[in-house]
Amino acid sequence: MKNWAAVTLLRQWIRRRNHVLKDTAIGRRRQELPLRGTRNNLTGLILVPRSGGFRRLRPIAVSFRTWFFKTWFSADATKPAAIAFFALFLLFTSPAQAKDPNGPALGSAAPAFILPDTAGQPVSLEQYRGRTVVLNFWAFWCDTWKAEMPSLKELTAEQDEMGFQIVAVSVDGARKSEFDRRTGGVVPFPVLLDGGGRTSRRYSIHHVPTVVIVDPDGVVRFTAYGYPGNQVVLRELRRIASKPHF
Repeated sequence: MKNWAAVTLLRQWIRRRNHVLKDTAIGRRRQELPLRGTRNNLTGLILVPRSGGFRRLRPIAVSFRTWFFKTWFSADATKPAAIAFFALFLLFTSPAQAKDPNGPALGSAAPAFILPDTAGQPVSLEQYRGRTVVLNFWAFWCDTWKAEMPSLKELTAEQDEMGFQIVAVSVDGARKSEFDRRTGGVVPFPVLLDGGGRTSRRYSIHHVPTVVIVDPDGVVRFTAYGYPGNQVVLRELRRIASKPHF
């Protein structure tokens, strides 16, 4: 009884809100009109035929919805099917499934690359083998690189003592003129241009800025979306330095 009472309340709520604003013509005022569609006899839900294809699928959708609600509130043998469908719906629409992984997997080998720097000189990841590399993926069209610059310049003072190398990568190489105008084209670490974004795709970079720390053996040990701050980066560098490498 409680389940059917909930359905009744749902029907009443939908009926009270069974209207939309519909354009009467371009440039004319909007007026409030009731929805036109197919009503489900069980829940009172409306299915609006917005296109020909949608209209052809309307009977199937209405029938399926009717089956789902009747099965969900029943005690017969078909109820497990409705429960299974609902579980699959939650699984494939959960935020954890929808979220894109950003950055390479920890413990994986860092993809090799050779990219030109802002002066056109080729720079490879392999030339830093034996040193920890802090890769900072950014974009010149995203103002976050300007905010990061003071922290990165401060961090370079620790490079020689701790044995690491900062390397910035522009994920598309676009708007280099903005970088040159802001910095004069001179910064205390290499800035590489990933024209076409091939290297960024190999590193699974979906958001900028992203920091990837690669240990002296070429293994990914740390990733972060957004610059995590020098304290966090230095902590990870010390942790990497404390472990033996071959």
